[in-house]
Amino acid sequence: MNPFIKVVFFNLKTTSFKGPLRLLQIGAVNSFGRKIFGAFVHPGPISPKALRGSRFQIKGNELHRDDMGALMTRSVEEALLNFMDCLNRHARQGKVILVAHQCGFHGKFLLELLTKFNIPFRDTILGFCDSLKASRALCPGVSHKLSDMLEEVGLPGGTENDAVSDAGDCLNICRCLAGQNGMTFLFFIRRNSWYTDLDEFLKRIFGSCQ
Repeated sequence: MNPFIKVVFFNLKTTSFKGPLRLLQIGAVNSFGRKIFGAFVHPGPISPKALRGSRFQIKGNELHRDDMGALMTRSVEEALLNFMDCLNRHARQGKVILVAHQCGFHGKFLLELLTKFNIPFRDTILGFCDSLKASRALCPGVSHKLSDMLEEVGLPGGTENDAVSDAGDCLNICRCLAGQNGMTFLFFIRRNSWYTDLDEFLKRIFGSCQ
């Protein structure tokens, strides 16, 4: 692997699509599966309906998750700044490719938030890889949900619905798909069919490179 390119697998947990989308959790692992970032985010005043189907609840003024109780949370801006600091440390003198399952959502929402808070990202992010697109291309005719793809590639199905765990599941799917299709890891990550460089990704979101 090019020593100046680091690959990071990430996942965002958000409120439901009913109403304004709010960030709840950011999780990330490196290409070896080690957790490098995890943060819970307090969404502020929201309707309970926005948390339906998630593992999160607002009790009083605290964010709770069903398996962890009350959570230590950060503001959205603090969590984003911390995440970008983590990526910069991880990249050192290089840049980072961010990988997510359904990266069209996760990457788009991340860049929208970074832009909203004027947090720099151009010197850090090289591009985005979408394991959902890779799954659809390499495993046609099956369910491509994250948990189902784990089983499809021969791994135990994931059920945690946690950002860090889901980022790790995304890594495992990519490693298996690469191996099963005779590709090196970095070749798989940067294959044009499911990799998009930052400028092109920004054009799709904002209509310009920002």
